Amino acid sequence: MSDQIEARREADLHELFVARGAFAAAFRPVPDEALAFKGPSDRYALSGIVVHVTATLDHYRRVVEGMLDRQFAAFTLQPQDPGVEAAHAERAQTGFAAGDRNEAFALLESAHDDFATAVLTVQPQDYARKVTVTHKAGEAATDTSPADIVGWLTDHYREHAGEATAMAAKASR
Repeated sequence: MSDQIEARREADLHELFVARGAFAAAFRPVPDEALAFKGPSDRYALSGIVVHVTATLDHYRRVVEGMLDRQFAAFTLQPQDPGVEAAHAERAQTGFAAGDRNEAFALLESAHDDFATAVLTVQPQDYARKVTVTHKAGEAATDTSPADIVGWLTDHYREHAGEATAMAAKASR
């Protein structure tokens, strides 16, 4: 049983890495002058999507680490420094300049690798184990497993890769 769960975890992480690659590839053709593009209905600037995804990876790494630290008992995630959260939110809205592209993608890769490392720390028998997690004080708790989170982040990469491609096309008109 443990071998099957470990194989599932490996397959899930492989899909996460593939999705990250597709996400990064969606940005390769984006011209520098389009990085700050934000249409009237867009949630983030085009390059701000990278900032948003990086912050999301960091959030879920903290969730997985919380599961491990509390031995899969219910918990409330400790809030992030409000200044850091506000800086991420602002940068997601404004995006980054061409000179910051390499650094932004290096931060994304680092956050991705840190998340994957946290998931690999989870014992195979706990990979699909649900934990009641309150992500923010005052919000409803959700039953979440590391497997759920890997799936969500894979979908998140795919969603935003498509969004980036569509925004880049709008920006070039």
